[in-house]
Amino acid sequence: MCYICGREFGTASLEIHLKTCKKKWDIEQEKKPKAERKPCPTAPEEFNEAIAGAKAGNYDFDKFNANAFDSYNTKALEPCLNCGRTFLHDSLLKH
Repeated sequence: MCYICGREFGTASLEIHLKTCKKKWDIEQEKKPKAERKPCPTAPEEFNEAIAGAKAGNYDFDKFNANAFDSYNTKALEPCLNCGRTFLHDSLLKH
């Protein structure tokens, strides 16, 4: 799972996807006023081990995906001040 956009990818395509996802994140943040910009989410702690484990065929991806989803949910999404649910920036404005 991508820790930036929350989409699921295979281990072979995740590294490729992350390069474009980081660029897209930066472009979207540049459109916002400086006070609303957020830095690109950082990789979960075990990201490098997960990629290395994928190549060796011995890694618990359920744990990695849970960590990636938690990172996405806490760093990429924004909480509603009224209900606490998290949303993408544009969806939060509509909510």
